[in-house]
Amino acid sequence: MPLTLAQFQALPYVEQLEALLRAGIYLATRYEQEDMINLYALGSFFVEVAYDLRTNHLHRCQSFRSTDGLENYLTVT
Repeated sequence: MPLTLAQFQALPYVEQLEALLRAGIYLATRYEQEDMINLYALGSFFVEVAYDLRTNHLHRCQSFRSTDGLENYLTVT
């Protein structure tokens, strides 16, 4: 049975990352200051994982359901 957003958010950080490795679908990457942020789909919600390029460290995992959070991945040419 897939995780719900509430179940995912209740997991400790390391278990959130493990759930992404098991079932997450990579969608996109964006860059913000010194971070590389990867976007994943996990069932009915999205997860962003921030990686600090300077320190070589994963430091944030943010999950959300609204497609409003996807605007940062749109490119206008």
